[in-house]
Amino acid sequence: MTRLTLALALALLMGTTAAASEGEAGRPVDQTADFWRELRQPGHRRAQRLLGQGLRMLQAASQEQRPFRRAALVGNALARFTLARVQVPDDPELLFFHARALALYERPIPGTRRTERRDEEAIALYERLREVAPTHRAEEVGFELGILYTRVRDYPAAIAAYERSIRFALSEDQTPTSYSNMAEVRMMNGDLQGAVTDYRRGVELARGGGPLQGRSLALSLFGLAVALDRLGEHGGAVERAGDAVSAGGGSIDVLRSEGVFYEPASEIHWYEALGHESQATLADPGDVPRHLRRAAESWRRYVALATDDDRFAALAAERLAAVEARLEETTEGR
Repeated sequence: MTRLTLALALALLMGTTAAASEGEAGRPVDQTADFWRELRQPGHRRAQRLLGQGLRMLQAASQEQRPFRRAALVGNALARFTLARVQVPDDPELLFFHARALALYERPIPGTRRTERRDEEAIALYERLREVAPTHRAEEVGFELGILYTRVRDYPAAIAAYERSIRFALSEDQTPTSYSNMAEVRMMNGDLQGAVTDYRRGVELARGGGPLQGRSLALSLFGLAVALDRLGEHGGAVERAGDAVSAGGGSIDVLRSEGVFYEPASEIHWYEALGHESQATLADPGDVPRHLRRAAESWRRYVALATDDDRFAALAAERLAAVEARLEETTEGR
């Protein structure tokens, strides 16, 4: 499942803000939009300064690799947005970036492998934004809510959020990632046929989107492969995984590229197992055992991480047994 990057949105917003400031430069103060808005909303100028400071901190956080430092920068941005909203509590742009910062917040908990997140708070602010300004950045808000509701495992709400994001998109050509993410959520919710339909739509849109959609195409094809496999169509699933490998430049590295995450965490191993199996079908005879061993290890990891209520765990165990049997036959044949 993928999410959009923050840097582009910040650059666009900061550029727009700067252009607006230049457009009003040199005009008498009583003729500027900010002058009249300050009269209607006392504190607006201070809120805008705090918003700008917070955005610069989020920009720095998007480029920071150290987890604790990144969390500190996002926390400082949150402090600015909170102060700004004291001045103008329901300003749509402030609500949007306050919610986004909460969604980005992720602080490692010392001594554990867990992180502190603020997803519920982010959901509440995005929903507040939808109440006060239903169409403000509606596509982005729907997409972000889809991710957040997936994280808290409210799958029906996540599906509704992605549907809203798609509905408000300027062009359907911009929506392959939303279709792919929505398909993943449908699959987690037990609707495999619905997932296949959405994945195929994502594949269709990504194929028509040119070279810049290569990653979206590969991820959509991988997702389609997993959904087909869980419907019992293992041969077709391996074929689609092979298409995904081709779209990804001959490797499965796209599955672990920046911005891609999986709920639950065990999902990545099903995707990778199918990728390795597809590579085994295309490899030279001498390389087949290596790819099969990797596939077996991925299936093994999925089974090990599966929770008691995982509806696909038994099927994963069957896939593991089949790959191990094939690996044994291949090794004996050599």
